Amino acid sequence: MKAMKFRVKNEEHSKAIQERLFDMGYRWEYDGNGTLIPDGVKGIYAHTDGCLSFSILGDNFNNKPHLECTLDDLYSPIADDHIYKLETMAKEMLEAIEQLKKDKHGE
Repeated sequence: MKAMKFRVKNEEHSKAIQERLFDMGYRWEYDGNGTLIPDGVKGIYAHTDGCLSFSILGDNFNNKPHLECTLDDLYSPIADDHIYKLETMAKEMLEAIEQLKKDKHGE
């Protein structure tokens, strides 16, 4: 499972994202079901453990380390490979930054 986040435009967009994620095997972390959540959602988060969560305020969207994706990305035949490559690159970059910090401080 991939760690992804989606900016929700409106209720129809939210429903389409949720339904596609359910088709991919994701479920809500609070109940384990593939039940549509109501309107008012600003962000949907798919986690590596297959659980979904959401935010109503959208205030923590940018703080989530998940890869930002679109609904179209979920239907792309190369989506899995593309997302995996981006996640791998991001992880490698974060590891390199941490190593640079350690080197700078003589650790």
